[in-house]
Amino acid sequence: MRKLLVMLAGALFLASIPAWGDRDPNTPRVPIMRQVEPGKVKPGDLINVMGENLDTARVAQVLLYDFTTEKPT
Repeated sequence: MRKLLVMLAGALFLASIPAWGDRDPNTPRVPIMRQVEPGKVKPGDLINVMGENLDTARVAQVLLYDFTTEKPT
């Protein structure tokens, strides 16, 4: 009986792990920015963005914001 319970628990555990290859190929991939270099830039500077799904079909431009609370005049 104990062996059966251990096997059943193992089967339930394995069934709960998502399969890696079952992703629908038609699902749109979301762009993810992991790193931006350099850390400090000025308007007009060029930057390098590293991450996933960052091709020109998914990303047209990158907007950087400085998180200040001042309103533009």
